Amino acid sequence: MVATFIAIIVPQLVAVRFVTAALAACMLSFAWQGWPYKLGLLAAVMVGVAIGMIATPMENRPREKTRSRIRNAKEHAQ
Repeated sequence: MVATFIAIIVPQLVAVRFVTAALAACMLSFAWQGWPYKLGLLAAVMVGVAIGMIATPMENRPREKTRSRIRNAKEHAQ
């Protein structure tokens, strides 16, 4: 069962936001495994989703250094 779960999850980890969300949920689910009614797993999943949502706009925005490098390259090309 564990191998099947790993085989499903690992190919989906293609972006930084996915990896951060998965790592956060993994670490928290391990830390909170003593909670009753498996609420630790539920809470870890919710925190992982929240971290993934926070990381999405951070990953998609262009960095200032990248923009300035592109601008400088265009100026030197002309």
